[in-house]
Amino acid sequence: MVDYGADDVTDRIRDAAGGDVDVVLETHAAANVATDRDGLTRGGRIVVLSEEAAILERVGPRRANGSFEVEVGATYPLEDAAEAQRHVLSSGSRGKEVLEVA
Repeated sequence: MVDYGADDVTDRIRDAAGGDVDVVLETHAAANVATDRDGLTRGGRIVVLSEEAAILERVGPRRANGSFEVEVGATYPLEDAAEAQRHVLSSGSRGKEVLEVA
């Protein structure tokens, strides 16, 4: 955990992570998103958790022991984003759809 009330929040995040981070799990996006963004690697992501207590209760221990995994349903090149969106909205969508941007 990082104290977002401190003056050097971005430096504390980098110190805790050993550099910039790839993903931030954020429970207070309205207050913290600008600071989160400053500590991300290029192409990093901020995941906003809205049902924070229930999600963190399940994700936290799995993240700590290395068993947290995300199922990827399909990967699309960026130019096929419309097709990916159609798939997400279909009843056959399973897992996360990934857009490759690089």
